[in-house]
Amino acid sequence: MQVLLSLPEREESREFLGFALARNFWWRQLRQIRGDHLINPVNIYQMGVMSPTSMAGRALVVWDFDWSLINKDSDETLVKGIGAHHIFERLIHGGMHWNQSMDLTLLAAHDDMGVSKQDALDALMTLPLEKSTKEVIQKLALLDTCDQIILSDANYVSILSVLQQHGIEDCFMDVHTNPAEFRAGALRVSPYHKSDHGCTTLKGTACPPNMCKGKVLEGFLLENNYNMVAYVGDGQGDFCACTRLGPRDLIFARTAYPGNPPENCALLKMLKSNGAAVISDEQKSSAFFKSASTGDLQHMLAPNNRVRSERIASQVVPWSDPDELASCLTKLASGWA
Repeated sequence: MQVLLSLPEREESREFLGFALARNFWWRQLRQIRGDHLINPVNIYQMGVMSPTSMAGRALVVWDFDWSLINKDSDETLVKGIGAHHIFERLIHGGMHWNQSMDLTLLAAHDDMGVSKQDALDALMTLPLEKSTKEVIQKLALLDTCDQIILSDANYVSILSVLQQHGIEDCFMDVHTNPAEFRAGALRVSPYHKSDHGCTTLKGTACPPNMCKGKVLEGFLLENNYNMVAYVGDGQGDFCACTRLGPRDLIFARTAYPGNPPENCALLKMLKSNGAAVISDEQKSSAFFKSASTGDLQHMLAPNNRVRSERIASQVVPWSDPDELASCLTKLASGWA
Protein backbone atom coordinates (compact mmCIF):
# COMPACT_ATOMS: atom_id res chain seq x y z
CA MET A 1 0.00 0.00 0.00
CA GLN A 2 1.24 3.48 -0.84
CA VAL A 3 0.20 6.78 0.67
CA LEU A 4 1.19 10.38 0.02
CA LEU A 5 2.54 12.43 2.87
CA SER A 6 3.11 16.18 2.80
CA LEU A 7 6.01 17.12 5.06
CA PRO A 8 7.69 20.48 5.59
CA GLU A 9 11.47 20.61 5.31
CA ARG A 10 12.25 20.51 9.02
CA GLU A 11 14.38 18.36 11.28
CA GLU A 12 11.33 16.30 12.20
CA SER A 13 11.05 15.27 8.55
CA ARG A 14 14.55 13.77 8.55
CA GLU A 15 13.77 11.96 11.82
CA PHE A 16 10.61 10.52 10.26
CA LEU A 17 12.51 9.24 7.22
CA GLY A 18 15.04 7.59 9.51
CA PHE A 19 12.17 5.91 11.37
CA ALA A 20 10.65 4.81 8.03
CA LEU A 21 13.90 3.20 6.94
CA ALA A 22 14.20 1.33 10.24
CA ARG A 23 10.66 0.00 9.75
CA ASN A 24 11.38 -1.22 6.20
CA PHE A 25 9.63 1.56 4.32
CA TRP A 26 10.94 3.03 1.12
CA TRP A 27 10.26 6.59 0.06
CA ARG A 28 10.90 9.07 -2.68
CA GLN A 29 10.24 12.77 -2.84
CA LEU A 30 7.78 13.64 -5.59
CA ARG A 31 8.77 17.00 -6.97
CA GLN A 32 9.84 18.80 -10.10
CA ILE A 33 12.36 21.62 -10.23
CA ARG A 34 11.93 24.33 -12.80
CA GLY A 35 14.67 26.89 -12.36
CA ASP A 36 15.40 27.59 -8.71
CA HIS A 37 11.99 26.84 -7.23
CA LEU A 38 9.81 23.88 -6.41
CA ILE A 39 6.38 23.65 -7.96
CA ASN A 40 5.11 22.42 -4.60
CA PRO A 41 5.83 24.61 -1.55
CA VAL A 42 6.17 21.51 0.65
CA ASN A 43 7.68 18.11 0.07
CA ILE A 44 5.35 15.37 -1.12
CA TYR A 45 6.61 11.88 -0.29
CA GLN A 46 5.45 8.62 -1.81
CA MET A 47 5.68 5.90 0.82
CA GLY A 48 5.32 2.16 0.63
CA VAL A 49 6.11 -1.05 2.46
CA MET A 50 9.51 -2.34 1.42
CA SER A 51 9.45 -5.88 0.04
CA PRO A 52 12.31 -7.73 -1.65
CA THR A 53 10.71 -6.79 -4.98
CA SER A 54 10.44 -3.09 -4.17
CA MET A 55 13.94 -3.06 -2.70
CA ALA A 56 15.39 -4.49 -5.86
CA GLY A 57 13.34 -2.20 -8.07
CA ARG A 58 13.84 1.32 -6.68
CA ALA A 59 16.61 2.72 -8.82
CA LEU A 60 18.02 6.11 -9.73
CA VAL A 61 20.05 7.01 -12.82
CA VAL A 62 22.14 10.16 -12.37
CA TRP A 63 23.29 11.78 -15.61
CA ASP A 64 26.14 14.19 -15.96
CA PHE A 65 25.42 16.38 -19.00
CA ASP A 66 28.58 17.32 -20.92
CA TRP A 67 30.26 14.32 -22.57
CA SER A 68 27.79 12.00 -20.81
CA LEU A 69 24.18 12.74 -21.72
CA ILE A 70 25.37 14.72 -24.75
CA ASN A 71 28.49 13.92 -26.75
CA LYS A 72 29.95 17.42 -26.49
CA ASP A 73 30.95 20.17 -24.05
CA SER A 74 27.97 22.54 -23.99
CA ASP A 75 29.90 25.56 -22.70
CA GLU A 76 32.63 25.24 -25.34
CA THR A 77 30.00 24.73 -28.05
CA LEU A 78 28.11 27.83 -26.93
CA VAL A 79 31.06 30.25 -26.72
CA LYS A 80 32.48 29.01 -30.03
CA GLY A 81 29.06 29.20 -31.67
CA ILE A 82 28.64 32.88 -30.78
CA GLY A 83 32.24 33.72 -31.69
CA ALA A 84 33.33 34.53 -28.13
CA HIS A 85 35.79 31.73 -27.44
CA HIS A 86 38.72 34.16 -27.38
CA ILE A 87 37.09 36.06 -24.49
CA PHE A 88 36.48 32.87 -22.56
CA GLU A 89 40.06 31.65 -23.08
CA ARG A 90 41.49 34.97 -21.90
CA LEU A 91 39.47 34.84 -18.68
CA ILE A 92 40.33 31.19 -17.98
CA HIS A 93 44.04 31.75 -18.60
CA GLY A 94 43.85 34.77 -16.32
CA GLY A 95 42.92 32.51 -13.41
CA MET A 96 39.15 33.05 -13.24
CA HIS A 97 37.14 29.92 -12.48
CA TRP A 98 34.99 28.33 -15.15
CA ASN A 99 31.50 29.36 -14.00
CA GLN A 100 32.36 33.03 -13.62
CA SER A 101 34.28 33.02 -16.91
CA MET A 102 31.18 31.71 -18.71
CA ASP A 103 28.98 34.40 -17.19
CA LEU A 104 31.33 37.27 -18.08
CA THR A 105 31.99 35.87 -21.56
CA LEU A 106 28.28 35.74 -22.35
CA LEU A 107 27.76 39.25 -20.98
CA ALA A 108 30.66 40.65 -23.01
CA ALA A 109 29.43 38.83 -26.12
CA HIS A 110 26.09 40.59 -25.81
CA ASP A 111 27.35 44.03 -24.79
CA ASP A 112 30.47 44.31 -26.96
CA MET A 113 29.77 41.98 -29.90
CA GLY A 114 26.02 42.37 -30.29
CA VAL A 115 25.27 38.67 -29.71
CA SER A 116 21.50 38.33 -29.29
CA LYS A 117 19.37 35.89 -27.35
CA GLN A 118 18.52 34.11 -30.59
CA ASP A 119 22.21 33.84 -31.50
CA ALA A 120 22.85 32.03 -28.22
CA LEU A 121 19.85 29.75 -28.65
CA ASP A 122 20.88 28.93 -32.21
CA ALA A 123 24.33 27.89 -30.97
CA LEU A 124 22.75 25.64 -28.35
CA MET A 125 20.56 24.00 -30.99
CA THR A 126 23.73 22.42 -32.43
CA LEU A 127 24.37 20.36 -29.29
CA PRO A 128 24.20 16.67 -30.27
CA LEU A 129 22.09 14.04 -28.56
CA GLU A 130 22.89 10.60 -29.89
CA LYS A 131 19.96 8.43 -30.97
CA SER A 132 21.01 5.60 -28.64
CA THR A 133 21.17 7.97 -25.65
CA LYS A 134 17.73 9.39 -26.36
CA GLU A 135 16.25 5.92 -26.74
CA VAL A 136 17.66 4.60 -23.44
CA ILE A 137 16.49 7.73 -21.60
CA GLN A 138 12.98 7.17 -22.96
CA LYS A 139 13.08 3.47 -22.04
CA LEU A 140 14.14 4.26 -18.48
CA ALA A 141 11.41 6.90 -18.19
CA LEU A 142 8.76 4.26 -18.93
CA LEU A 143 9.79 2.21 -15.88
CA ASP A 144 7.76 2.82 -12.73
CA THR A 145 10.75 1.57 -10.74
CA CYS A 146 13.32 4.06 -12.04
CA ASP A 147 13.87 7.80 -11.71
CA GLN A 148 16.36 9.91 -13.63
CA ILE A 149 18.01 13.19 -12.67
CA ILE A 150 20.64 15.41 -14.27
CA LEU A 151 23.54 16.59 -12.10
CA SER A 152 25.69 18.94 -14.13
CA ASP A 153 28.11 21.85 -13.90
CA ALA A 154 26.72 23.24 -17.17
CA ASN A 155 23.73 25.60 -16.91
CA TYR A 156 19.96 25.39 -16.94
CA VAL A 157 19.37 27.16 -20.27
CA SER A 158 21.80 24.90 -22.14
CA ILE A 159 20.38 21.72 -20.65
CA LEU A 160 16.75 22.73 -21.11
CA SER A 161 17.36 23.60 -24.77
CA VAL A 162 18.53 20.03 -25.45
CA LEU A 163 15.78 18.38 -23.43
CA GLN A 164 13.05 20.42 -25.11
CA GLN A 165 14.50 20.08 -28.60
CA HIS A 166 14.41 16.29 -28.29
CA GLY A 167 11.17 16.01 -26.31
CA ILE A 168 12.70 14.36 -23.22
CA GLU A 169 12.21 17.09 -20.61
CA ASP A 170 9.57 15.05 -18.76
CA CYS A 171 11.88 12.02 -18.55
CA PHE A 172 13.75 13.62 -15.64
CA MET A 173 12.61 14.01 -12.06
CA ASP A 174 15.07 16.83 -11.30
CA VAL A 175 17.73 18.95 -12.96
CA HIS A 176 20.51 20.12 -10.64
CA THR A 177 22.75 22.61 -12.41
CA ASN A 178 23.93 26.21 -12.39
CA PRO A 179 20.98 28.62 -12.72
CA ALA A 180 20.86 30.61 -15.95
CA GLU A 181 18.50 33.09 -17.56
CA PHE A 182 18.38 35.83 -20.16
CA ARG A 183 18.55 39.30 -18.63
CA ALA A 184 18.31 42.33 -20.91
CA GLY A 185 19.12 40.09 -23.85
CA ALA A 186 22.28 38.55 -22.33
CA LEU A 187 22.51 34.98 -21.10
CA ARG A 188 23.71 35.11 -17.49
CA VAL A 189 24.97 32.12 -15.51
CA SER A 190 25.04 31.93 -11.70
CA PRO A 191 26.74 29.46 -9.34
CA TYR A 192 24.70 26.56 -7.98
CA HIS A 193 26.14 27.08 -4.51
CA LYS A 194 25.75 30.72 -3.56
CA SER A 195 28.21 30.43 -0.68
CA ASP A 196 31.34 28.36 0.02
CA HIS A 197 30.39 24.68 -0.02
CA GLY A 198 33.56 23.85 1.92
CA CYS A 199 34.27 20.61 0.08
CA THR A 200 37.71 19.23 -0.59
CA THR A 201 37.60 15.89 -2.34
CA LEU A 202 39.99 13.06 -1.67
CA LYS A 203 43.72 13.59 -2.25
CA GLY A 204 43.28 17.35 -1.99
CA THR A 205 41.37 17.87 -5.25
CA ALA A 206 38.82 20.58 -4.56
CA CYS A 207 35.40 20.69 -6.20
CA PRO A 208 34.85 23.87 -8.27
CA PRO A 209 33.67 26.74 -6.05
CA ASN A 210 30.29 26.99 -7.76
CA MET A 211 29.22 23.35 -7.35
CA CYS A 212 30.02 20.30 -5.26
CA LYS A 213 28.24 17.41 -6.94
CA GLY A 214 28.94 15.22 -3.93
CA LYS A 215 26.97 17.43 -1.55
CA VAL A 216 24.14 17.82 -4.06
CA LEU A 217 23.82 14.06 -4.57
CA GLU A 218 24.17 13.30 -0.87
CA GLY A 219 21.33 15.70 -0.06
CA PHE A 220 19.14 14.23 -2.80
CA LEU A 221 19.70 10.68 -1.53
CA LEU A 222 18.81 11.74 2.01
CA GLU A 223 15.44 12.93 0.71
CA ASN A 224 14.86 10.02 -1.67
CA ASN A 225 15.40 6.37 -0.79
CA TYR A 226 16.83 4.25 -3.62
CA ASN A 227 18.12 0.73 -3.42
CA MET A 228 20.51 1.35 -6.30
CA VAL A 229 22.10 4.33 -8.02
CA ALA A 230 23.68 4.25 -11.48
CA TYR A 231 25.92 7.29 -11.92
CA VAL A 232 26.99 8.36 -15.44
CA GLY A 233 29.94 10.74 -15.72
CA ASP A 234 33.30 11.52 -17.25
CA GLY A 235 35.17 14.33 -15.52
CA GLN A 236 36.92 15.43 -12.35
CA GLY A 237 33.78 17.16 -11.09
CA ASP A 238 31.96 13.80 -10.96
CA PHE A 239 34.47 12.20 -8.63
CA CYS A 240 33.15 13.71 -5.40
CA ALA A 241 29.65 12.41 -6.14
CA CYS A 242 31.09 8.93 -6.67
CA THR A 243 32.62 8.99 -3.17
CA ARG A 244 29.06 9.21 -1.78
CA LEU A 245 27.89 5.95 -3.38
CA GLY A 246 27.66 2.48 -1.88
CA PRO A 247 28.61 -1.10 -2.79
CA ARG A 248 25.28 -1.83 -4.53
CA ASP A 249 25.61 1.24 -6.76
CA LEU A 250 27.35 1.38 -10.15
CA ILE A 251 29.50 4.11 -11.69
CA PHE A 252 29.48 4.37 -15.48
CA ALA A 253 32.72 6.20 -16.23
CA ARG A 254 33.67 7.36 -19.72
CA THR A 255 37.05 6.13 -20.93
CA ALA A 256 37.98 8.59 -23.70
CA TYR A 257 36.77 11.50 -25.80
CA PRO A 258 36.48 11.33 -29.60
CA GLY A 259 39.89 11.56 -31.25
CA ASN A 260 41.80 11.21 -27.97
CA PRO A 261 43.92 8.37 -26.54
CA PRO A 262 42.10 5.65 -24.55
CA GLU A 263 41.47 6.12 -20.85
CA ASN A 264 42.14 9.85 -20.86
CA CYS A 265 38.96 10.89 -18.99
CA ALA A 266 39.64 12.29 -15.54
CA LEU A 267 36.89 10.45 -13.65
CA LEU A 268 38.11 6.97 -14.60
CA LYS A 269 41.71 7.88 -13.75
CA MET A 270 40.68 9.21 -10.33
CA LEU A 271 38.51 6.19 -9.58
CA LYS A 272 41.35 3.79 -10.39
CA SER A 273 43.81 5.75 -8.26
CA ASN A 274 41.41 5.43 -5.32
CA GLY A 275 41.10 1.66 -5.52
CA ALA A 276 37.85 1.31 -7.43
CA ALA A 277 37.00 -2.09 -8.89
CA VAL A 278 36.71 -1.65 -12.66
CA ILE A 279 34.93 -4.41 -14.53
CA SER A 280 36.42 -5.75 -17.77
CA ASP A 281 34.79 -5.79 -21.20
CA GLU A 282 34.28 -9.54 -20.78
CA GLN A 283 32.17 -8.89 -17.66
CA LYS A 284 29.76 -6.56 -19.44
CA SER A 285 27.25 -9.33 -19.99
CA SER A 286 23.52 -9.38 -19.45
CA ALA A 287 24.09 -11.74 -16.51
CA PHE A 288 26.38 -9.23 -14.78
CA PHE A 289 23.91 -6.36 -15.11
CA LYS A 290 20.94 -8.53 -14.11
CA SER A 291 22.80 -9.57 -10.97
CA ALA A 292 23.73 -5.95 -10.26
CA SER A 293 20.16 -4.69 -10.71
CA THR A 294 18.39 -7.46 -8.77
CA GLY A 295 20.76 -9.69 -6.81
CA ASP A 296 19.59 -12.18 -4.23
CA LEU A 297 17.63 -11.44 -1.07
CA GLN A 298 20.70 -11.50 1.17
CA HIS A 299 22.43 -9.01 -1.13
CA MET A 300 19.40 -6.73 -1.13
CA LEU A 301 19.07 -6.78 2.66
CA ALA A 302 22.77 -6.02 3.23
CA PRO A 303 23.44 -2.37 4.06
CA ASN A 304 24.28 -0.18 1.09
CA ASN A 305 26.32 2.26 3.14
CA ARG A 306 26.72 5.48 1.17
CA VAL A 307 29.42 6.85 3.43
CA ARG A 308 32.16 8.99 1.98
CA SER A 309 35.36 6.99 1.93
CA GLU A 310 38.89 7.15 0.65
CA ARG A 311 38.19 3.95 -1.23
CA ILE A 312 35.43 3.86 -3.83
CA ALA A 313 32.80 1.34 -2.74
CA SER A 314 30.97 1.01 -6.05
CA GLN A 315 31.96 -1.06 -9.05
CA VAL A 316 32.93 0.93 -12.14
CA VAL A 317 31.64 0.18 -15.62
CA PRO A 318 33.84 1.87 -18.25
CA TRP A 319 32.24 3.01 -21.51
CA SER A 320 33.84 4.48 -24.62
CA ASP A 321 30.95 5.99 -26.58
CA PRO A 322 27.20 6.68 -26.27
CA ASP A 323 26.20 3.44 -28.01
CA GLU A 324 28.15 1.31 -25.52
CA LEU A 325 26.73 3.28 -22.59
CA ALA A 326 23.17 2.85 -23.89
CA SER A 327 23.73 -0.89 -24.31
CA CYS A 328 24.98 -1.25 -20.73
CA LEU A 329 22.11 0.79 -19.26
CA THR A 330 19.56 -1.20 -21.26
CA LYS A 331 20.93 -4.46 -19.84
CA LEU A 332 20.90 -3.00 -16.34
CA ALA A 333 17.32 -1.75 -16.66
CA SER A 334 16.07 -5.16 -17.72
CA GLY A 335 16.30 -6.14 -14.05
CA TRP A 336 14.14 -3.17 -13.01
CA ALA A 337 11.23 -3.85 -15.37
